Amino acid sequence: MGWLIGEECLIEGNYCEYANRGFTCGPWFGLVRRNFIARNLAVNSGFVEGAGEVFLFEGPDVGRENFVGHPSRVGPDFLEQTERRWVPGQLAGRLALVVHGKGFGQYRVIKDNTENRLVLTEPWRIPPDENSWVAVRQFFFQNLLVNNYCRDTLGGIDFYGGALDNVVERFTGLRSRGVWFYAANVGDEKQRMVYGPDAFNFVSNCYLVDARPGVYFETGRRLNMLQPMPLCFGNVVVGNHLVRCDLAFEDRVLQTEPYVQWLSPDDERRREASPAFAFNAFGGNRFEPSAGQGCLRFDPWTFGCFLWLNSLAGGGPAAVEDRGRGTVEVPRP
Repeated sequence: MGWLIGEECLIEGNYCEYANRGFTCGPWFGLVRRNFIARNLAVNSGFVEGAGEVFLFEGPDVGRENFVGHPSRVGPDFLEQTERRWVPGQLAGRLALVVHGKGFGQYRVIKDNTENRLVLTEPWRIPPDENSWVAVRQFFFQNLLVNNYCRDTLGGIDFYGGALDNVVERFTGLRSRGVWFYAANVGDEKQRMVYGPDAFNFVSNCYLVDARPGVYFETGRRLNMLQPMPLCFGNVVVGNHLVRCDLAFEDRVLQTEPYVQWLSPDDERRREASPAFAFNAFGGNRFEPSAGQGCLRFDPWTFGCFLWLNSLAGGGPAAVEDRGRGTVEVPRP
């Protein structure tokens, strides 16, 4: 089943069983934003070849007109660049997100564009400058997923490339995948937009049992090139209950994927590059791992990641340690 949804749609009370893909949508036909997706059930799904997705926002946004780079000139409510020429009007409705440098974290909707200028719907609070990095693309934007349910499915709630300001609240996953954010998932920059950051998403009060994994941010799929900007930032994961979400040794309940596919740990360029995973917050989560398994796993080059240790692991607080295996883990006490 596929969703042909756009803006401000209501998807509520559907039941999906023994399906191939479940509820799947993508940006190929336009914007996917501000949709309300609630009380949908998927059970016994994804058990045929090539399946696995259930609640899937499938990207990245197709189109070489997308842009990630330095602006050549910035005004109060516009950006200009000289690297390529756009078709006038083709970027209207897309978003410009500052992913590095001055103005970091701000995003604005594009009102219109000329061959080399983006006109914004509202002015910057802090305008970026010529050294900032700005990503221009369609995002899965401000979608609200509440009280959805998966049982015995291969998939869960997945965002593939470019998720901005979405909310996943009270999702229940039993013997299913949990909540996944893929920051970038296509490596052919000649065909598609490579850089799809996941920013300012909120995951709260989810109940995940035997999920693989629980809540997962993947920052590993970059081209082998230097893009000194975060892939996942400003995300908040709070108040979730995760039970036995470590079905395989390489999986963890809550984790970020090390991005060694981008630059090796001993690459000199890594010293000057921003981390892929930064400025995220976690708190108030309860972990009940299987015996001998860890709870949290983070890219060791992460910084600015606020790990709130009021979370519970196995009924009590856990210590953080670096086991020297390329991860920082919170083990079972």
